[in-house]
Amino acid sequence: MGRKEVEIKDAGGVKVEAVIFDENPTQLNITRTATGINLTIPTEVELRWPKRDEPRPTLTNLRVVVSMRDPSGSETEICRIRDDNFYEAASPSKTSPAQLIWTDVLRGLIFIEGRREDKQAEFIIWVYGELGYIVRCAETPDPDDNRVIIRPLRYDVRTAPRVYIAERTYITYPVDIWEKMILTAFEASHDDPYLLSLPLHSFLKQKY
Repeated sequence: MGRKEVEIKDAGGVKVEAVIFDENPTQLNITRTATGINLTIPTEVELRWPKRDEPRPTLTNLRVVVSMRDPSGSETEICRIRDDNFYEAASPSKTSPAQLIWTDVLRGLIFIEGRREDKQAEFIIWVYGELGYIVRCAETPDPDDNRVIIRPLRYDVRTAPRVYIAERTYITYPVDIWEKMILTAFEASHDDPYLLSLPLHSFLKQKY
């Protein structure tokens, strides 16, 4: 385990971006909100721009769908996570932390714990997004306009998406890191009405 990289290529098949999942983080961060608890998926976005005279790559509408396979082999969707940030490259490359935050995570964690059997849980990850570019444009006069523009205004303009991303990968986390996160999540949710209503709750208290 380490870094699981999902490559993103342009229309010509050249790698320009990557979404990188950290499979061996020091911890999985849980935060409590007024409506539940959230889990941050440790992820980075890398964008490359080796030639500054070419359009600058961007990544928008990043989202992931997380599923888990049961013993029969069928997949069950656990959650959908959306990152509304706008990512743009720097020369020669730029890596930024992604904001993939699984909100109201409690029900999903209970589902996973009921099937994990104290082993590493393997998650099926579909990564979606839109690859576009920033192009430098200069103001030009209308063909019927006889004026000469000495210093035309220049603008950075975002293109429409050039590549629609849909890539699949698999990630796991070390059992000790995962179970530490589970303990934190259940402690933060000890008064959650949903958790208190479950017959499974006594099992969770005994286990953790």
